[in-house]
Amino acid sequence: MDIEDLIDAGGAIFDEVKSSVNQGDFQGLSGRIFDRVKEAIPGLNGIKGFGWKEKKNYFLTKNVNRQSGTGRMILGGIFSFIGGCLTLLSLTDLFLSIAVLSSSISTAFAIYMLIIFGGMTAASAALFLSGKRTRDLAGLYYDYGSLLEGKEYFMIEQLADRLGISRDLLTHNLERMKKAGMLPQARMDRQKTTMMLTDHAYRQYCQAEESRKEREAREEEARKAREEKIRDHWDATSQAMPDDIGSLLRQGDDYISHLKEVNRQIPDDDPFSQKLYRQELIVSRIFEQVEKQPESAHNLRRFMDYYLPTTQKLVDAYADLYRQPDVGDHISNTKAEISDAIDMVNEAFENLLNSMFQDVAWDISSDISVMKTMLSQDGLTDKQERSSHE
Repeated sequence: MDIEDLIDAGGAIFDEVKSSVNQGDFQGLSGRIFDRVKEAIPGLNGIKGFGWKEKKNYFLTKNVNRQSGTGRMILGGIFSFIGGCLTLLSLTDLFLSIAVLSSSISTAFAIYMLIIFGGMTAASAALFLSGKRTRDLAGLYYDYGSLLEGKEYFMIEQLADRLGISRDLLTHNLERMKKAGMLPQARMDRQKTTMMLTDHAYRQYCQAEESRKEREAREEEARKAREEKIRDHWDATSQAMPDDIGSLLRQGDDYISHLKEVNRQIPDDDPFSQKLYRQELIVSRIFEQVEKQPESAHNLRRFMDYYLPTTQKLVDAYADLYRQPDVGDHISNTKAEISDAIDMVNEAFENLLNSMFQDVAWDISSDISVMKTMLSQDGLTDKQERSSHE
């Protein structure tokens, strides 16, 4: 390889890049550059990839025969045709035996042959359908795999959207492929929302599940500790804690957990994600205030019965729309409306939190006023004033 080869290779790369820029089409650019470089530098023809690492398709790891099941279809079709003809002849023979010959022996023989040939036809049809399902499944195997190049895991709902089929149908087909041995390493999560194609992806999933369980255990312990603290408060006042306060705190915990779960599905660079973080903080502080001042819980009934459920519907609707492709203005406009509504909701929740602290401020002011009055009545404030003048 000399300097002229390098110059030719550089020119080939420049031509391909320039052509793609002019046409606005970059699909397959790396492959075309590789072909041009191989032409310019013949010595590289035997070097596979020339530094380009092809994306591995973790879905298509099994070499599945596209014609799988064709043999069963052929055999099933042939014997179904033969069996159908013989079944038809048996029916004709039975009709003649009953209507013309009136022979019980001939009729019994015709019924016997009808059962034999009818069973043969049914078994052959089942063999044909089995072969067809296997061949169709092999075709679907390659159709799905063509959309999953380089992926170690994928969201089932997203792939279903790209294929234009229902999530349940895709899940059913994937389970059939795994049962047929086409996906030897693939595993689904418990909710059947994600399929992991490699051991590495499955280990990451297991670690995430373990972390989730530990986090939920910690949250449950914190919730119980908070309820216990509130019970102690009510016990100290010689009153029984109302059942609705414990229920209120559990609803609050559930709502905050739901917010976190939805927010995990939305990238942090989406402005809506930041709005959910803000709402999570505000709602958490509202319930922290209830923990410190349980008597303020009665002010949250409308908040719990209407505002939180309605807000959750808005948040869930945004998450559903986020998973849909942005086709047309309808989805984009709806997402923008929900985002604006969440801004208003966050402001309202913040005002509620401020009002709870305002109640505390009023209580403190009242206590200070009462204390000043008592000090004045006891002559303590006057004594202090005289001491200061002296």
